[in-house]
Amino acid sequence: MLVQVLRWLQGAVGFHIYGSAERFFNQCARQGIILWDMKSGEEPSAWIMASRYKKLLSCAARSRCRLHIEQRKGLPFRTAWLKKRKGLALGVVLFMVILIGLSQHVWSIKTIGNEEIPAAKLEEVYQKVGLVPGISKKDLDPQAMQRAIMQELPEIAWISVNTKGCSVSVEVAEAVGKPEMENQETPCNIKAAFSGQILRIEVYEGTAVAKVGEAVVEGQLLISGMVEDTNKNVTLIKHASGRVVASTTRRFEVSVPLQKEVTYTVGEPVMRKSMDLFGVRIPLSLTPQPDESYRKEAVRTKLEVNGNALPITWLEESWLKQEVRAEERSETEALKVARDEAEKKKKELQDLKVIEQQESYRIEAGALLYRLDMKCEENIALESAFYVE
Repeated sequence: MLVQVLRWLQGAVGFHIYGSAERFFNQCARQGIILWDMKSGEEPSAWIMASRYKKLLSCAARSRCRLHIEQRKGLPFRTAWLKKRKGLALGVVLFMVILIGLSQHVWSIKTIGNEEIPAAKLEEVYQKVGLVPGISKKDLDPQAMQRAIMQELPEIAWISVNTKGCSVSVEVAEAVGKPEMENQETPCNIKAAFSGQILRIEVYEGTAVAKVGEAVVEGQLLISGMVEDTNKNVTLIKHASGRVVASTTRRFEVSVPLQKEVTYTVGEPVMRKSMDLFGVRIPLSLTPQPDESYRKEAVRTKLEVNGNALPITWLEESWLKQEVRAEERSETEALKVARDEAEKKKKELQDLKVIEQQESYRIEAGALLYRLDMKCEENIALESAFYVE
């Protein structure tokens, strides 16, 4: 088996003998030339190492024979075509060298398990701690990376950095936030968050100071945290709590200009292409970057082979020329914008019930001035802590 391997590596030729094969074989034996698979008869032939074939010519001349090569086998003949294409051969060698070099680095990073934490935030932290495509695998310390990422992201409860080939997978488990518990030990009063007329009072803890039907102003004391214990003749300090529903009047005012700015895309888009190799941007087009009047739309495509990400990202940018034009806004359109804005302000108020509302508007100084007056019922109770020395 070893002999056959050596013959294949060095190359062998099979040749046909025209003339007296016996005299030829005797001449080869005298010269110490090794042949194998020798055949005599009507079609005499034999095999010899390719590098020693020229030595047969003198033996053939002495035995008055003529030789003709019939077969060629082995590595030298398989790679003979490369001699005519030295550039291709060099390219193959360089490719293998580069491939071996790249295999010693991280090609891609994949995150598993993040639901609330944005992927962009994780990638920013990875770059900060040095976990980026292109890092040498021998310089990658998973334990150190895990500690560094945990310090940067306290919202992570558990993390594991694993390497597989040229890929790194980061598995994270997000921490479950603890609900904020209301501190019932801190002494506090209940004051009015807004002016109004009290409709009803529900005291859960503390002493009611205001009365139903009373008009109160913002900041006025409604429920006191000081409770008198008549049995022990002492004053207790409590965390007052309760609900005070009052009739209130609220007004929202919105100003909407009757002239608006509209952005249009004009002209043909400017295309720019580039390639990202291990975080290094390589331009593939000579088009310079447009100025600030252009809006950029980019498509990033990560190259993959059999589901494995390569350290190459194809980036195609489309720059669109933007032009801002002033246009008139109709009264109907301006009124709709004002109503939508007032509705947003209403939704910001909690525990509020609108009993009736009235809107009005006028055009003044190139703008629509909108006003919404509402009669409401709402909980105006607001906790206000106090300290006792």
